[in-house]
Amino acid sequence: MTLPHILDLGYLPALLRDHPAAVVPYLVGRDDFIARLYQQRTGYWQPDGQGLDPRSPEETAAALDLLAGEGDAFVTAAATLAGQGDLALALEILAPGCSGILTAASSLSSGKRFWSG
Repeated sequence: MTLPHILDLGYLPALLRDHPAAVVPYLVGRDDFIARLYQQRTGYWQPDGQGLDPRSPEETAAALDLLAGEGDAFVTAAATLAGQGDLALALEILAPGCSGILTAASSLSSGKRFWSG
C-alpha cells in the first residue's frame, strides 16, 4: 500500500468528536508520523520507482512537454482537476510551467490565465 493510500484511510479517534479544535493538530501530527514511519520501513526506493533514478525538475518538465504537445494541455488538465475540487494536484500540474521550465505549451501566461479565471 502506498503512502497516499495509507493517509487517505483517515482514521480519527472517537475522542476527537468532543474536541473539534484538536482535529487539525491531530491530523498534522498523525500524517507526519505515518510518513516518517513509512519512509523508515520502505527505504529509499519507493514502489513507484521514486528514488531509483532521480530526475531534475528540468528533465521531468521536458518529458511532460513531450506529452503535452501543442496547446494548453496542462491548463486544461488543471482546470478539470480544479473543477473536481483537487486544487493541490492542479497546482502541481501547473507548477513546472509557472516556474518557466516548460515551453510555450504550458507557459506562465497559461498558468496565470487558468488561476485568474
